Amino acid sequence: MHNESSQGVVSKRGLTPEEFKSVTQLANICNSYDQITLKINPTMLQTRPGDETNDFLYYENGELIGFLGLYQFNNQEIEISGMVHPEHRRRGVFSELLSAAKPEIHQRRIAKLIFINEKQSTSGKFFLESLGARYSFSEYWMKTVHSSTDSA
Repeated sequence: MHNESSQGVVSKRGLTPEEFKSVTQLANICNSYDQITLKINPTMLQTRPGDETNDFLYYENGELIGFLGLYQFNNQEIEISGMVHPEHRRRGVFSELLSAAKPEIHQRRIAKLIFINEKQSTSGKFFLESLGARYSFSEYWMKTVHSSTDSA
């Protein structure tokens, strides 16, 4: 539980261990509810640079109900991943998070935003459609399975 006075969007330059735990707990709730696996890059969340705002948290009554993370791998684009607690969707929470992130995106002079949305996430799809976003490409997660017939 975060400070009871926390309400609305909080911009962060790195997450505290308590905030990181709240973000991962929220991701678990959303993953379970939507039967998806959100890409929030937990390792990156724990090692954010302290001189750059990349995380935007939305609190209601001291509880984390929304998160938006910026992930920049080059100077041309930023990937955006986020979530809103299922009981608090369709109330403008993610829109407020995105509005809070826009000045940071503009300051970095980034023209291309890539929103990460799981195929099965209908709420994410509807939100992105409401922004006028268009589908661009898919990524696949692959893993290697070793069998006893594999040669050494």
